[in-house]
Amino acid sequence: MDTSKLGKHQSIYIEDTQVTEYPMLNEDMNVDIAIVGGGIVGLTLAYLLKNTNQKVVVLEANRIAMGMSARTTAKLTPCHSLIYDKLAHTKSPGKAKQYLEINQMAMEAVKSIIEREKIECDFSQSPSYVYTNEEQGIRAIKNEIETCMRLGLRLEYKEN
Repeated sequence: MDTSKLGKHQSIYIEDTQVTEYPMLNEDMNVDIAIVGGGIVGLTLAYLLKNTNQKVVVLEANRIAMGMSARTTAKLTPCHSLIYDKLAHTKSPGKAKQYLEINQMAMEAVKSIIEREKIECDFSQSPSYVYTNEEQGIRAIKNEIETCMRLGLRLEYKEN
């Protein structure tokens, strides 16, 4: 048994992605927009700018999408733990609603791009769960659900 990797986790994206090699930039370039970083955000921005009349370059120090992007869960969700009740109380209900809407728009944009570009990938839609056995956590979840319902995000509370 090879024990050299025990306790070390390797991203499935890093294991399953072919190595990409692009030439090093050895000369000046004249561009309108330079995007620094070839992760999911930089590549998405480049994609969104591709049909503009601007000359765009993506600059990446290492490998495309193999930094933080390769170490994510690749999960798109409007539910990032318990965020809405906190936002509604520390910022405002309007900011919480804005955060919800931008997350929903991002999810729809990704789905639309996948369909429009006919990208073969494992995109699927699934339920999201938050759970706890602690009384304080249960109260926090119930507060989150109430806030989300007011914001228009339909959630369910279930006890096991």
